[in-house]
Parts: sequence; C-alpha cells; structure tokens
Amino acid sequence: MPSPPSGLTATERVSFIGYDAEKTHHFCTEVLRLPLVDARTGSDEHGHAYLEAQYALADGSTLAYTFYDEPTDELQRLHPLRHFAFEVRDVEMLRAWKEHFIACGLPVIGEIDHGAVMSIYFFDPNEIRLELSTNLIAFDDEEARKAQAIYDRWKQVGTTEQHTPVGGLGAHRG
Repeated sequence: MPSPPSGLTATERVSFIGYDAEKTHHFCTEVLRLPLVDARTGSDEHGHAYLEAQYALADGSTLAYTFYDEPTDELQRLHPLRHFAFEVRDVEMLRAWKEHFIACGLPVIGEIDHGAVMSIYFFDPNEIRLELSTNLIAFDDEEARKAQAIYDRWKQVGTTEQHTPVGGLGAHRG
C-alpha cells in the first residue's frame, strides 16, 4: 500500500441537509448556474427515504444536498450529512489513508461504495465529520441526464412512493 501523502489538496464535495428540494434546485441551477451532475435516492440507516443531488463546481468538486420528504426533529439538528469531503486520487489511496488513520487510533467508518464515490468517514477533535472519497464514475453529460431523470421522478412522486435502494431509479456506475 502506498503511504498517504503529507497533505490533502482538494475539496471533493461539501454536503448539507436541504429542506426544500425544488427551491434548492432552482437556486443552484438558475441563481448559481451550477449544473446538476448526480442524483440518487435511497434510505438511510433509520429507514428515512432521501434524494441526494450534487451540483458541479468549476474546479470539479460538487455542492451536495440531501433532502428528506418530512425531516424529523433528529434530521433538523446538525446532521452527519453536514460534512466536508476531501478528494483522493483512487481507491488504493483511500485504503492507504484508512490504514493510516486506524494506525493513529482514529475510528473510521467505511469503505462505503455510494455508487458515484467510495468513501471513508471520521471525526476531527471538534466532532466535525470529515470524509475522504474518490470518484467511481465520470461526472459527464450521461450522468447529468440520469441525475435529471432521478430528480424529476423524485419531484413527481415524492419519497412516500419510492422506497428505492441507494442509487435507485437506474443511477449506476457507467
């Protein structure tokens, strides 16, 4: 395994809980003029259905929002989906970082294959959730078309009728 590099240099994604998918989508696409490049539906570990939408930034990173149909009080508070994600070059490097963190005594969650990215999660000393991830797909025009179809379907039927697995509605690695 290669040793992790001495520094992290890129933001892969900044993630937030969103509370209004339609307003957020309009804000990101029309106001900020960011293209929708990935969308996925699924259920979290508590069984809550969600839509995750990612909008591309010019440097190749993304601004990500996760929407729940009716957030519970638990979801309204600071949620682990509010986190900062660093990018690493490939899965091999991700695994090297994981081994390094474990050797340092840092608890690590994952290697989690999200379909679009592979990730590990950990907390800094301030209990801020951090993520290292690497892209598993190209965020290209084909993925953008899939993302728009997933977003449109979510908007049409909402979470109560979907009950889809992570990466549902046909979004998958290309």
